[in-house]
Amino acid sequence: MIRERQGQIINNFFTFATIVIVSIVLTLYSRYLNDDNEKKATQFIKPTCFTKDSKLRVDNKKYISKLYKALHKGYYKINTSYVQPIKTKSYIENYISSNDFDSYFIDAIESAPFKNPKKYVTIKNELIEYEKPNKNFAGVNTSFRINGKEVFGVFTNFVYFDTIKLKKLVKCTIRTLKTNEK
Repeated sequence: MIRERQGQIINNFFTFATIVIVSIVLTLYSRYLNDDNEKKATQFIKPTCFTKDSKLRVDNKKYISKLYKALHKGYYKINTSYVQPIKTKSYIENYISSNDFDSYFIDAIESAPFKNPKKYVTIKNELIEYEKPNKNFAGVNTSFRINGKEVFGVFTNFVYFDTIKLKKLVKCTIRTLKTNEK
């Protein structure tokens, strides 16, 4: 009877030791022996054309290439909306219409969108006007989505609303996609 318990204790000890050794090996492998190619693949190049107020979001770098190709073939839809302040009067629609803002993307992409594509990339834009007083007048949140999931996004604040800066921001966004499509 005593021998059976000793055998069970020894068996449990070796099982525990095996689990510990396997977990140490996996930790060391993932931390130190993992390929640097994976790190290079996840790096994202941020161009200098963005301002310090711009924030990039890259949720899945491996889809950037597909995203860029779909845009240049015309498989995209643009959805622009306004986010207006609640307490103060809104002026943002007086500065730029959603059609004008959409045209900035069409010009930057250099390809008009198809009328009713079955599969497409959604470019979701939000022109955000802040409550007064705020040091920033407005912000622009742009999101590129495949199957409803964000792949790439840009958020930028503006001290004052300027259509020239908006055009530059849109061109810079498309240039960022082109730079990182590889």
